[in-house]
Amino acid sequence: MTRDDLIQSLIPERVRQGGAYQVPDATGMIKLDAMENPYQWPESLRADLAERLAHTAFNRYPDPQANGVRGPLRAFMKIPDELEMLFGNGSDEIIALLVANLIGSGRSVCAPDPSFVMFQVLANQYSVPFRALPLDASLDIDLVGWMDGLVEADPALIFIPQPNNPTGNLFSKDRLTEIVESTQALVVIDEAYTAFTDADYLDWAVTYPNVVVMRTLSKVGLAGSRFGMLIGHPDWISEFEKTRLPYNI
Repeated sequence: MTRDDLIQSLIPERVRQGGAYQVPDATGMIKLDAMENPYQWPESLRADLAERLAHTAFNRYPDPQANGVRGPLRAFMKIPDELEMLFGNGSDEIIALLVANLIGSGRSVCAPDPSFVMFQVLANQYSVPFRALPLDASLDIDLVGWMDGLVEADPALIFIPQPNNPTGNLFSKDRLTEIVESTQALVVIDEAYTAFTDADYLDWAVTYPNVVVMRTLSKVGLAGSRFGMLIGHPDWISEFEKTRLPYNI
């Protein structure tokens, strides 16, 4: 059997027909596509980081729970005591972890259209059905379209960026409430851009049994750190911790 025969027989067609994630060369351009902070850290911060790195034990595996940052992040983000945190290698790893936990459930993943592309990309990679849900003319949730789509798709997981990426607007709180209260799915409110709005849905993760919140440091000048967070009730976090890879950050 040739190598090509092996690839054809072992690699699923959905993978063979796809492509690797591409980042176009942006030399000489003003980058807006990834929403990175265009400014380097101040010299004083870089010097402080260099000093800390000089005393870091790179010969040892890191703390698998990253306990050193839990307290400061909880205080800075005002995370309620009732909630727990899971850390990932950027939001992408957390999305992948959430989707991977649905394999075998027979249910789907839903997200707005348009929205963050990795919701669909990672659902496809894990062979989990994906359903895009429509926005109305004002780029808000099309409530009728969503209700019909959710009945048909029977999702286990609904991703809702707040504010939405790439449209930049906040979805109506009333419509979002109706979605959360009418579904049996886990609703993941993606607050990647929370630094650019006063909206905060951490209290929903306390109030509603089917809501968790996802955040990242990528949009506040730390894209290179690849640090993502899932914030939710300890019951949810403890389940997802079971499939999180060790030493992932």
